[in-house]
Parts: sequence; structure tokens; C-alpha cells
Amino acid sequence: MEMKRKALLSIKEGLRDPFGRLSSWIGEDCCNLAGVGCSNQTGHIVDHRNKYDCPSDGGNSAPPNRFYQLGGTLNPSLLNLTHLNYLDTLPFVNFTSLQALDLSYNKFSSSLPHWLFNFSTLVEVRLRHSNLTGHTPKVSPGNLRNLQVLDLSSSSIGGEIEELIEGLSRCSNCSLETLDLNTNNLAGNLPDSWGFLRNLKFLALGSNKLTGKLSDSLGSLGYLAYLQLSHNAFWGPLLKSVGNLSRLEVLDLRFNMMSGTITESIGQLPRLFQLGLYGNLGIPLKES
Repeated sequence: MEMKRKALLSIKEGLRDPFGRLSSWIGEDCCNLAGVGCSNQTGHIVDHRNKYDCPSDGGNSAPPNRFYQLGGTLNPSLLNLTHLNYLDTLPFVNFTSLQALDLSYNKFSSSLPHWLFNFSTLVEVRLRHSNLTGHTPKVSPGNLRNLQVLDLSSSSIGGEIEELIEGLSRCSNCSLETLDLNTNNLAGNLPDSWGFLRNLKFLALGSNKLTGKLSDSLGSLGYLAYLQLSHNAFWGPLLKSVGNLSRLEVLDLRFNMMSGTITESIGQLPRLFQLGLYGNLGIPLKES
């Protein structure tokens, strides 16, 4: 379809492609372009596979060098690929049925495109090590309601974390299981609303500029197995409510400003095998 062909060409124009991974993106037949998959029934573009699976002559062959990274900016023409269900440029998902978006380990030079977060069908968003900047996305209650994985780690994303957490927590049946914002420039306090993310199993917020006391709503995260809050400026006591996290395996609070006592309930967590409290700059934590 002509509209889809033009959309692909617009996407190509915005990208830096130092190794010529998209050199085959010419001509009229989109379905023969490297990494592009089409439906045998409808002819719609339904798939854009990652750089490991994109030989320069199209088709399927052995993975090329893993460091063939794309750069540049993401063009909103992606929205015209309305039947795309998997996007991986590592990685390039019907944006009306988009389920997985993985743009990790690329070298984009743009701000985080907020229009990527306007899809209610997304299950996974992975932008790890993508070199994106800007502020955290605004999440409306109806968007990302099926989201299970949000990985924005190791980028240069800033802004206040409160708005993002509250946006994610507004869904009545929030499905989010993994939230990784590690190593960014996020600031502010964690709001009480993080307790509504009750399906969280993995939460990593380390190496940011977060501060404030931890809220007792932490004790509502009953499925949490991994909690990493190190290298921030959290202060105040280690909450007794942590003792409610019966599935917790890793608790990392190193290099903050916490103080007070280590309650007996921490030692009674049945699955806890890693506890990091080193480097807190408040009054030394003591055993109770």
C-alpha cells in the first residue's frame, strides 16, 4: 500500500544508519525490505524485526554484528503502520494492536517520543540504553492499561517521578509487573499511589535524584521480589511495612540518607537473600 511504503521511507529518513542496514528500503514492494514482514492474508506490514535478524539483502540469514545500531530520531509516521504488531530495531509492534516495543541499545539523539505511550494495547515497552533524553511520559488512565514491562533504564530521562507513577497507578486493574527506571535523572518523591501498583514484581529506581521518606504504601506491593532504590537521597526510617513483602528476595537501599532501626520483621522475610544498606548517610541504621 502506497501510504505504508511512504511511512517506511519517512521513518528511514529520520534515522542514522551507519552500517547500511536499511539500504534495501527502496522500490515499490515493502514486503521484500530487510526486516519487514507482511501478512500472507492481507499484505499489511505486521512485523519489523530487530537488527540481529535484518540481513542487508532481505530474507532470513545469520545475525549480523550485534553493534549495528541505528541512530537519529523516531518519525511519527510509525503511526501510519496501523497493522504493525511487533517493532524491534535493537531492536523495531497494528499500532492499533501494538504489543511489544523494543528500541533498546540504539543511539537515538532525540527526546523520548511521548506519542509512543498513546497505545492501550502495549504489553512491553523497552527503551533500555537507547540514548533518549527528555522528561518522563504523561500516561493517561486509558493508555498502557495492559502494560506489564516498562524499561527506560540507563538513559538520560529526567523530570518528576510522581506524575509517571500516578499515571501508571490510575488503572483499576494495573497489570504492570516490571518498572525499571534505573540510572536516569529523575527527581522528586515517590507518591503514596505507588502502592496501587499491586502486581509489581520488579522495581528498580536506583541512581537517580529521588528523595523524601518512603511511604507505608510500600507494604501493599505483595508480589514484589526485587526492590532497588540505591544511590538516591531517600531519608527517614526503614519502614516496618517492608516486613509485609513476603516474596521479597532483594532489597537494595545503599547510598541514601536513611536512619533508624532494622526491625526484626526484615529478618523474618522468608525469601530475602540480599539486603543492601551500606553507605547511608543519616544516623547509622541499628538492629532492633
